[in-house]
Amino acid sequence: MVQPNERTILIQRNGNSYCTILLEHETWYSQPVYKDFIPSISRLVTHLAAPGFAFMMGFGIILFSESRLRIGWEINKLLKHYIIRGLTLLILNAYFMIFSIIYVIDSIGNVSQTPKSIEYETVDFGLWRFIWLLPGEYKWLFSMYPPLNWLSFTIFGILYGYITLKQAHNKRYNRNLNLKIGIFLLTLFLAIRIPGKFGNINPELLPSPPPGTLFNNPYLTSILQFVNAIKYPPDLSFITLYMGLNHLILAFFYSIPSSTPYSILNYFIDFLFSGPLLAFGQSALFFYMVHFHLYLIMGLILKFLFGSNQEPPYSIDSWQFWSLWIFGLALLWPMCIKYAKFKSRKEPDSLWRFF
Repeated sequence: MVQPNERTILIQRNGNSYCTILLEHETWYSQPVYKDFIPSISRLVTHLAAPGFAFMMGFGIILFSESRLRIGWEINKLLKHYIIRGLTLLILNAYFMIFSIIYVIDSIGNVSQTPKSIEYETVDFGLWRFIWLLPGEYKWLFSMYPPLNWLSFTIFGILYGYITLKQAHNKRYNRNLNLKIGIFLLTLFLAIRIPGKFGNINPELLPSPPPGTLFNNPYLTSILQFVNAIKYPPDLSFITLYMGLNHLILAFFYSIPSSTPYSILNYFIDFLFSGPLLAFGQSALFFYMVHFHLYLIMGLILKFLFGSNQEPPYSIDSWQFWSLWIFGLALLWPMCIKYAKFKSRKEPDSLWRFF
């Protein structure tokens, strides 16, 4: 029996939910079973973002440090810059976690359907485990990305940056390197996933597989379940699968030629490298902050127009979701271009350049 004064996180017991997380995630204590293809892929493809972001953060540290050292910055000034940037992100994170993310989720609607959570007994953990290791909610603390879980991605990005720094403009070298890393990681994923034991967090969270399933592995019951790895915290299956795919994506970009004999392909290449991807990348944090408010407003408009007779959560079809998402990106594109031009006129150590 859990005493009121014990430090606990209550997940779910006897069908009663004690956790205030709005949506079910691929966590160490609960894993959804995906069945419908399009909503499932819409969810699973987003798994590329978090490891890719942490990896590119490490890579970006190398590129940024090199560019600033080249213009005469000293190490102390560089460290001061990172400390100020880190504090700025902590302040912004507190604001957006409280005032934006929850309302965006509630307003836009949830297009993925997941089964009822598996019942679990109460789990008792200390505060510091949630700060550093375990994703979830503990009293006043809500953390889905404890630093020790994701630090390895950033360290890997730093190592990648050191390796490729002198070959930054050698497209063939970078293409081959990313292709080799991607194939290696995906091969390692298969070696971990097919047996279904080592490197897979709590496979017993899933329904028991049919008799005769290879290795009695529940991940082998469908292709969707095969790629549905635990993200919070990332297990080895998640790391190898989605980082392998990220490296293949990088290899693809390095494979695109600068120009071709065909004008229509040249137009596509120019759009790809000089269009919205460049604009969003040059103003990444600005994009991140503004997109919450933009989609919040869009969601409120939808709620006003079509959701007056519905009970929350207000749902929309997949094609409607993707149409709204693309429309939002089209609105964000010129905003990011203007902000990138604005901050380019500021000093190298300006606070505006953080965004």
